[in-house]
This record gives sequence, C-alpha cells and structure tokens, in this order.
Amino acid sequence: MTSAKLLRIHFTQGFLMNLLFVNLLTDPSFISVDFFFYRFNKQVLFECVLGKLFREHKKDEKKFK
Repeated sequence: MTSAKLLRIHFTQGFLMNLLFVNLLTDPSFISVDFFFYRFNKQVLFECVLGKLFREHKKDEKKFK
C-alpha cells in the first residue's frame, strides 16, 4: 500500500471529523439526528475505501505472480 493512499484515508477521516466538530460548535441540536447518519456514513465510507484498497492490493499481487 502506497503512502499516498494512506494519506488519502487519513485526510478523509480528518476532514469528516473537522466537519462534525464545526457543526457541533455552531449548532448543538445537530447531534440528534445527523450524528447517527454521520457515524453510519463514516463507517460506510471507511469500508468502501478499505474495500477499494484491498481490491487494488489483490490486483497488484496477481501482477507479480
């Protein structure tokens, strides 16, 4: 796995966390419904990214065999 891919995951997670933090500061009622969806979406996004990286890794392995 290349460092660029890892950096992309790290950046995406940081961006989502910052977005959540800013929303909580500006609108405390935001946490009620949106926080659930945020957590759900973050999980889905994370699994999509991991799945994509895993598939690319498998493709790379086949090339070198």
